[in-house]
Amino acid sequence: FHPAGAPPGPREETIPVVNIGPYIRWREAVDKYWPHDGDAPLPDECELIVKKWGDAFRACGFCQVLGHGVPDDVIAKARELGRAFFETTTAAARDACAGDGGRGYKGVGAVAVAASGVTADGASTIKRPPDYASEFVFLGDGDDAQLPVPGLNDALRDYFRACRRANECFLELTARALHLEPSTFAGDFEGESWLNRLRLAYYPSQAGKPPGTRQLRYGEHTDWQCFTIVAQDKQGLEVEVP
Repeated sequence: FHPAGAPPGPREETIPVVNIGPYIRWREAVDKYWPHDGDAPLPDECELIVKKWGDAFRACGFCQVLGHGVPDDVIAKARELGRAFFETTTAAARDACAGDGGRGYKGVGAVAVAASGVTADGASTIKRPPDYASEFVFLGDGDDAQLPVPGLNDALRDYFRACRRANECFLELTARALHLEPSTFAGDFEGESWLNRLRLAYYPSQAGKPPGTRQLRYGEHTDWQCFTIVAQDKQGLEVEVP
């Protein structure tokens, strides 16, 4: 991690960790039991979470979230069946799941999140080949392809819904950290908003297939949606802090 203005040489910083579990439990209790007009007062424990959330994103723009409420079995099922889609189906079956409007399957050669990069001094661009990765993008609006792995559509729907519930809390925490109304950002992500999407990223083995010049898995890039929620099962993700 190399913050702007940092002295030359390697420098590592710890990604902040924020446990939002108490905030989620308080939010669920308020939805069920708050009998009054107006907003329920925020407990001190939740005020501290809001502060930690704001501090993390001001300093780093990224954090590890604990207590997010997405069940482990839902994550595991989506990962297991998602891996089966990439590893056990034929190329023709996967190609049949291609879509438009930012959804569907893309194979190696069609994915390029970092088609061009910038040299370390910012002076020039670097052209790169497509990323050595394939992906499937699920929008959860009822128009996604019927996938050739039994149970995968249902698993992705359950995982997608759980992540959207977590994201509702992320949006609230962000608004509170900015001293705005808790619902400030919610409207853009309600219902079947196209801003909500689940992306399965698969990195095929490189054994016997050396990558091309400057070819990466997913290369460095900046996502333009509000939050990118990453479920990572191996080390390797790098984050550049502000």
